[in-house]
Amino acid sequence: MALAAVLNRSGSFRIERRVARASRDYTAQDIARLLGAAREAIADDMRAQSQLVDEAIQTRAALRKWQAVHRYIRAAPYRDESDAPRSRHWQGALAIARALGDLDLGRRLITLSSRCARRRV
Repeated sequence: MALAAVLNRSGSFRIERRVARASRDYTAQDIARLLGAAREAIADDMRAQSQLVDEAIQTRAALRKWQAVHRYIRAAPYRDESDAPRSRHWQGALAIARALGDLDLGRRLITLSSRCARRRV
């Protein structure tokens, strides 16, 4: 049986193709611009949450933040090494959250990683 057929059946070949298709249209400048826009949206969301503003303004800021984070992550998807320990995978995901400067995303990733670690024990 051909290697491509085995990889395709396991799903990893399909995933690699999808990641390549999603990220190939972005240049390094595009990714830097998306990162800057995400950081700006995160800062705006933090300001809206800390100030006494209307709930609609806070909701719009949160929506703008998550849209910007989604655009950035879609442009620069996280790639893990299949043979690396799971802790290294979580470290890579946390590095992305740190680069964005989003405390909510970092807290969510830490919570998820601790839940996964408890399940494995």
